[in-house]
Amino acid sequence: MLIQISNDFHTTAYSRKLGEGAEGTVYKLDSNTALKIFHSFDAKIVYKLDWSLKVHLYDGIRDISTAPIALAQDMKSQSKTIGYTMRLLVGYENGSNLANEFYCRQNCIGWQRIAACFHSLHQVVAKFHQKRIIIGDLRGSNFVFKCRPNQPVEIVIMDADSWQMDLAGTKLLCSAIHPSITHPDLIGQPNFRLLPYHDWFAFACEFARCLLQDDPFSIGVYKNWNSDQRREKGISCFHEEVILHGDDKLKVARLGNNLRPELASWLSGCRRNTFPISAIQNFFYDVCDCPDCGLEIHKSSLYCPNCHVQLK
Repeated sequence: MLIQISNDFHTTAYSRKLGEGAEGTVYKLDSNTALKIFHSFDAKIVYKLDWSLKVHLYDGIRDISTAPIALAQDMKSQSKTIGYTMRLLVGYENGSNLANEFYCRQNCIGWQRIAACFHSLHQVVAKFHQKRIIIGDLRGSNFVFKCRPNQPVEIVIMDADSWQMDLAGTKLLCSAIHPSITHPDLIGQPNFRLLPYHDWFAFACEFARCLLQDDPFSIGVYKNWNSDQRREKGISCFHEEVILHGDDKLKVARLGNNLRPELASWLSGCRRNTFPISAIQNFFYDVCDCPDCGLEIHKSSLYCPNCHVQLK
């Protein structure tokens, strides 16, 4: 396929294919640049990307995102826009790995590393909101991280075509949100405009999922409701009426008494402000190991939920 990007011409080759998602396929264009080709043409997404590039909306967030650099046109289809170029990411890990127990165990990633990742993610989300961009589909598969010794965790937000922009009276809506992070206010609405607290709800869902390494709306038993019904009503594993047994009870008890009510409040769908970064910072410094069995727990726990040794 012959593609024009700015004033240069390129061809795609399947040997350069890097990956494929719901919206398109990503290719390696050169040592620094990737190219995303849409599966199908969407005039609204193309308009949004074209407008945001013309007003230089991505200035200031290119180092923390795969924001579009230039649009790509297919020369055989009357220069129809079929995708865009972005920075090529090398050496990063997908954020969804932080919710994978096996991956975390293999890479010695504990709660403090997860908290450090979400501390950096919090700062990145705040920068997006300063630019009046709502990420929308803020889940683990749409951000990557890189950890280096004695340095803050690097976070990069991906999937630019799903972001929502609101600048100078122009409202360009988010294209899609995954059900696992959809705020209760938005469930069942065919069209919606996102607000910053919708991103922070998704942030809380992902933070809880990574700490618990499980879906907080599927842990425990509440009536005969499934996880989608519970998410719609804000009934997470932290809800007082959810029945917990065995491993489920252990997962929730390990979080202690400080962060747990914060997550419970957010996952209930009641909060409309910014997720407090202080809650992440405090959690980071308050994680400790049980002196008897070595389980990583929060120091506010009166006893180890695993071996029941008294901690205070």
